Amino acid sequence: MEKDQPNKTDRSEAIYRALREAIIEQALEPRTKLSEDRIGQQFGASRTLVRLALGRLANEGLVTLEPNRGAYVALPEWDEAAELFEVRTALERIAIERIARSADMDAIRQLRCHIEEEAAAAALDDRRKSIRLATEFHILLADLARSPLLSGYIAQLACRCGLLLAHHDPTHSADCAVSEHGAIIDALEQGDAERAIHLSDAHLGGVLNRALEGRPPLEGQDLDQILGPYAERVLAQGSKK
Repeated sequence: MEKDQPNKTDRSEAIYRALREAIIEQALEPRTKLSEDRIGQQFGASRTLVRLALGRLANEGLVTLEPNRGAYVALPEWDEAAELFEVRTALERIAIERIARSADMDAIRQLRCHIEEEAAAAALDDRRKSIRLATEFHILLADLARSPLLSGYIAQLACRCGLLLAHHDPTHSADCAVSEHGAIIDALEQGDAERAIHLSDAHLGGVLNRALEGRPPLEGQDLDQILGPYAERVLAQGSKK
């Protein structure tokens, strides 16, 4: 039996999700080379399936595919930072307004459940998980606006902003996210779209301002060491099916 069996689609999806999580958590830093062979060895999959996963990540702006060189974790140019945050802020205003207008209490419940996870990760001092959950809060916010187009754009922008922070602000943490996200939810629950938008603008503006100092060039990363835990989870889940 080929190592890609029993379900090639499921395996490629699992690799995609694991790599995406590693990038969002900033375990894989910008400009890290993503070797198809080494990733395939980690996940017990062929280069074809790895290539499919990398292609999806490239379409989302998380990976750069360079001719004759291979795949790398994307590094948005610092000149893009202001524009990325400006567009993201504008789109999140639309999402917030839609949620506030809908008065959807189930959406509020989902957001509160999410920040409970954020608080738990912060209490355990799990920096990587905290960073991922902070990003996913904004993606969830977009999803709850019930607009697939809006959700797709915000998800891509949120992840690319995360790549900028990973490179230019290595000390960035999600410590402030729980309280600031909670304040946004409070305003949404009260149906106060104007206040929720004001809080969101201030939150995203603060994130950008904290990233202005820059950082030195990144050192090379050990891909096997970083992806090992992610691959173990994928392989363990596959063995249970």
